[in-house]
Amino acid sequence: MAASRRLHREALHSYERRLAAIGAELKRIRECAGLPQSVVEEAEALVKRYFEVVAGFPPEVVAVAVLWTAAEAAGVPRPLEDFLKCSKANERRVRRAAWRLKEAMKQSGRPGIEDYVGTLTARPAGVYCQSRGGVSGEE
Repeated sequence: MAASRRLHREALHSYERRLAAIGAELKRIRECAGLPQSVVEEAEALVKRYFEVVAGFPPEVVAVAVLWTAAEAAGVPRPLEDFLKCSKANERRVRRAAWRLKEAMKQSGRPGIEDYVGTLTARPAGVYCQSRGGVSGEE
């Protein structure tokens, strides 16, 4: 039991340590690229919300990908090259991390199964039967 508590504390500590490394990289790139503070705040929120999506990438790759995505979302789009000048991250890995992040953002924006079932049950019976090749009232 003591070993499991120790393991849990170490895992939490490594998560916090990783967030701190990404945060430091975000601030360094922000200063170099001259981004507004709101973009960095949006990027930090994205990292926390989608940490499991970008967890496999190095901190410098995550920082560039998240800043690039956050800048687009905030209405201050910049070319990726502006961010890469301020980092030693590999462009291909940054593009891959940004793509995964954007896909996860799309997935979280989709309605859940409950919403889908609710829209199906709200449809009139005739619409459902006609779409299945039958006429309303037929079995």
